[in-house]
Amino acid sequence: MEKKMIWISFTEEYWPGQKEGTTIGRIEVYTGGRYADEEIPWATSKVKEFNTFRAHWDWMEITEYHLSWLREYVKDTYLGGGR
Repeated sequence: MEKKMIWISFTEEYWPGQKEGTTIGRIEVYTGGRYADEEIPWATSKVKEFNTFRAHWDWMEITEYHLSWLREYVKDTYLGGGR
């Protein structure tokens, strides 16, 4: 059985009032269409650590298993600092 592949792309954003030394954005999740089916937000002051994480995962094709893990990991690790 063939696994459904999902493509992800990291998009950095700027928010008015964003704290200095932070990064804010979203991971766009594509399951086959032209537009993202889901967005996973991030906002963190752990910029250096996050950039390493982003460099590993950006523009990857992943499985549903990895997407499920990614949602929780980003929420627990990189959401909360920056706004």
